[in-house]
Amino acid sequence: MTRKLLLCALLASAFAFAGSPAAADPAPAPPLLVRIQAAGAEAKVGYSVMLQNTRPDPQTVMVTQSFAEAPTTVSASGEAKVDGGGAQWMAVEVPPLQAVVLSTDAVFPSLSSSARTTVCIAEPHGPVRDCLVGDLPLAIAQERSSGPFPWTAVLLWTLAVAAIGAGGYAAYRWRDRWIPGLFAWMRPRRSFLAVVAAAVALVVVSAGILGYVAKRTKSAVSTATGANSVLTTRGQESLQIGLPAMAGRAEFTVYQWFCQNTETRRCQAIVSIRNTASSMQPWHRRMQRLHETPQKWVEPDHDATVAANGGSDIFAAPLAAGERRLGTLVFTLPDQEPLSWLELRDGAYPRGVSMNFK
Repeated sequence: MTRKLLLCALLASAFAFAGSPAAADPAPAPPLLVRIQAAGAEAKVGYSVMLQNTRPDPQTVMVTQSFAEAPTTVSASGEAKVDGGGAQWMAVEVPPLQAVVLSTDAVFPSLSSSARTTVCIAEPHGPVRDCLVGDLPLAIAQERSSGPFPWTAVLLWTLAVAAIGAGGYAAYRWRDRWIPGLFAWMRPRRSFLAVVAAAVALVVVSAGILGYVAKRTKSAVSTATGANSVLTTRGQESLQIGLPAMAGRAEFTVYQWFCQNTETRRCQAIVSIRNTASSMQPWHRRMQRLHETPQKWVEPDHDATVAANGGSDIFAAPLAAGERRLGTLVFTLPDQEPLSWLELRDGAYPRGVSMNFK
């Protein structure tokens, strides 16, 4: 009997093992792991960027580091090209299965300056592989961003509250003197005051409705190619370098931004979009706009954007649910006018996000 039970148990376990699905293979590690560490004292912050090669072959990449706020001075290790906006290593060779550490030191104008930095890894003179954000530990970053205690504002608020309180007390204390006189003045003028109150209410309600409608919808101005569309502008979310911002069913992050003031003025934005919806989501090139004024803007240059992304059109296919797509947007500007803001959208009707330059 015991042998029969053991045999049945073995057969049952064999059938269970054969019928169970095979365990999924773990996702392969990316070819290059990147980590950022930041540490600082006072206004000086040091950054370490570690590149870990997970493959048995050497890898050569271009590394670009920029800052959310421009530092006063920047120094970097190796053969980095340094300017006011950050540092760039044109060709960093990472040996097989080894790590390379790049370092920078930045001095910011004040303790309240943001020490947030972004690092993008790209093929040498090719498309961007990935970008990530680094910052000081949260407690230190919050302490820096808070700045000195606003004693002047506290004093002004205290005086304002004290004045309002004193006025209210005086009005209540001597109410027997002014309330009867006020009622006596209003009694023969009730009809006139009712008309004035109704007119004021009508103006306020009409202005509120018109303002709401004006903020929801605007007519876009025709571009050089004759494009015309209607976009809603329902209180756009503010966009900052390295920080994600939601717009409808998409999350946008701008990692790096720079312009080349040559004969042909071009600006580039390294941007990621993540589809937060549970369905496919298109991303339209003509909805991404760089504004000089509210009536004057340009869309990404199709040919230059495709070239910057290694020959791939990042707008060609919709994003799958949960997909994150990274790409470079290139804007070709017809003049040297100052820029106002960058506008990113996942469609015509979501409110979008914007990054101000003024």
